[in-house]
Amino acid sequence: MKDRSVLLWLAAGAVLVALASLNPTVELPRDRFRYVFVFDITHSMYVEDAAANQAPITRLAWAQAEVRRGLAELPCGSQVSIAVFTEHRTFVLFTPVEVCRHLPDLDRVLTDIDWRMAWAASSEVSKGLFASLRLAPDLGPDTRVVFLTDGHEAPPLHERIRPRFRAGSEPVGGLLAGIGGDVPVPIPKPGSDGDWYSHAEVAQVDTYRLGRVATSVNEPLVGVDGSDVEARIAAGNEHLSQLRESHLKSLAAQTGLGYVRLDKPGILARNLRRRDLAYRETGPVSLGWLFGLAALICVVLAHRPTGGGSVRSA
Repeated sequence: MKDRSVLLWLAAGAVLVALASLNPTVELPRDRFRYVFVFDITHSMYVEDAAANQAPITRLAWAQAEVRRGLAELPCGSQVSIAVFTEHRTFVLFTPVEVCRHLPDLDRVLTDIDWRMAWAASSEVSKGLFASLRLAPDLGPDTRVVFLTDGHEAPPLHERIRPRFRAGSEPVGGLLAGIGGDVPVPIPKPGSDGDWYSHAEVAQVDTYRLGRVATSVNEPLVGVDGSDVEARIAAGNEHLSQLRESHLKSLAAQTGLGYVRLDKPGILARNLRRRDLAYRETGPVSLGWLFGLAALICVVLAHRPTGGGSVRSA
């Protein structure tokens, strides 16, 4: 009787192995993601205060590391693109590619991103974010923006005269990722040997308050008080940088993006898998592994020990 049971389990296992070798599939809806990662490559991103309780690391290097972690955890079939931001524009390096098949290529691109790719020294974060949201629909439906920055606007913004966000015809979701510490620190000059920007080398007030360039002096703009501009310049600390979190939260509220602070490993990866950032795609799901597992169970059951009678001692 036992031999017959063993044969039945082994026969069932053989059938299941045959089915597994055919690798049958079934069409099921799955979550997929399409992201464009926009890296702020301006000079303040080279401040080494990116992560709490970690060894010193620049904000840009931390952003690259967090994106690497995130890419490794996205489901296959998801697509990603990479872009860089400086001045007031965003430049897309390539259109979205499938993440699993192109993971080594994506890693090489991430490694090569640095300040040398910048075409201007200014950092108009608000305009760069708005530009990213406008271009996202051109990269494919359901493309989400992940904008990685410290929020340091250079030149600084006027208190009242600020860029306005105008939403496009297609709503774009995503994440605004803040990077940096809370303590203002000097901004390094990338490529120099430990040199830092001085007070005189950085715009300390907004361009509106400086007025319009005329023939010999700056001409005040209508409705903009420039009477205290010299005092403001003297008291300015725009040559120091910190995470401008309140500014980024305000931008996130304007644009409908989620805000996350990247101060610990893995925060970005968890947020990239948020259900509200996914889109549903129907595709083939392999069942071969399921039949293979069932075959293994049959083999285990065929060789399971059977209980025997106990032996009594006299």
